[in-house]
Amino acid sequence: MDIVDSIPLKKWETVVNSSDFQPIIMTMMRERWVKSETRARILVEAFLQWFLVANHSRHDKPYVMFHGPVDRAFHAFVLNTEYYASFCNQHVGKFINHNPLDSKLAAEAEKRGSIEYTIDLLQTTYGDLLHPELKHWVHLAKQGKLKASSISCVRCDYVELVARTA
Repeated sequence: MDIVDSIPLKKWETVVNSSDFQPIIMTMMRERWVKSETRARILVEAFLQWFLVANHSRHDKPYVMFHGPVDRAFHAFVLNTEYYASFCNQHVGKFINHNPLDSKLAAEAEKRGSIEYTIDLLQTTYGDLLHPELKHWVHLAKQGKLKASSISCVRCDYVELVARTA
């Protein structure tokens, strides 16, 4: 089954339109990561496209988050721990980890193709409907300016990645 068939854009639209993101938005505002609720909502929507694909990542490839504004939306979710855990269970059936990568681990994940894999999976899933914030990642990747901030794959072996760099 093609991943585009298994995660239709409708699921993303349904999640965006049926969930209350006020705790996340308020966290982003309180932490001064955004200047407006509108900007926070845009970043939450971009995060959700990334998030809904994480559950379909391959076990042998690191699915990563990148430094920048969308990662701040992820952090806002994680800071609201009970909300995030419930959200994960409701929408993907399991908890999606947020394992930070230091520069050494990020370099190892990059060697394993994490940037290309994540970008390709997002583009394959959403095509022309990829969120503008995530399209920006595509441009940064082409310029060699995209850096992984965390590894969040459901089935890949984060422990193995850490062990390989020790």
